[in-house]
Amino acid sequence: AANTFTLGHAAQNLTGSSGDDTVNVGTLNATGTLAGGSGTDTLILSNSGNIAGATVSGFENLSVAENGSATISVAQLSSFTGTVSGSGSESLTLSGDGDITTISAIESYTLSDDSTNARTVTVSNTNHSVTATSTSDAVTFDLGSLTYTGTITGDNTTADTLSLGSGADITAATINGVSNLTIESGANVAMTVSQHQNFNGTLTASGSETITLSGDGDITALTGIENYLIGDDSSNTRTITILSGTTSVTANSTSDAITFAIGGSAYSGTLT
Repeated sequence: AANTFTLGHAAQNLTGSSGDDTVNVGTLNATGTLAGGSGTDTLILSNSGNIAGATVSGFENLSVAENGSATISVAQLSSFTGTVSGSGSESLTLSGDGDITTISAIESYTLSDDSTNARTVTVSNTNHSVTATSTSDAVTFDLGSLTYTGTITGDNTTADTLSLGSGADITAATINGVSNLTIESGANVAMTVSQHQNFNGTLTASGSETITLSGDGDITALTGIENYLIGDDSSNTRTITILSGTTSVTANSTSDAITFAIGGSAYSGTLT
């Protein structure tokens, strides 16, 4: 038969039955051993609940209290193979090593240190937000092809990377503390001018890529990006500095006076 059990203290150990058991950790900082049985079992965390220091196994489902914030390990997060639920705007603080894929029902993630000093976070939903706090980790935030509206915050003491697939659009996103940019080969992506100018680290873009830029400000084209499509500047003037002789730029505004600054490059691209 199914059982429902609420932990009475942090160090309590529990082994579930063969039924579909539910274990409520509440707000405790659990440190015991929690083993679900052979059924489909659910672990419940209230606001401030913490299982990162517990040994957890055999639970398929995780439920986080509405608008709650909880702490678990990276390995624990990946072990919930059933339903992860939260009915409001929930957040998880994640400890331990390993790559992470965000879960649909959980909106915000704060990452602690990875002892390998590198990890990839695959963001699965347009409104998920991720904050990396380690000064020693090189974190890659992989947005795939999302039209992304959340917030990415890198520490960037060690350079962090934003990775974009074809069709990705980050114009409505907030991107902080990320200096490196990776664009899928042959991709067309969209961002704001200010976002673009903040990518001052390493660019990885192995094919022929296109960036569509919106918003105001002068632009310095990234070496390694072959094509730029430039939207309107509300000031009706801007300068576009081109460092590569093969970068092509199309400025679409009928009201902007554009200065193309090529400098001493032997230029073979196209300016429109």
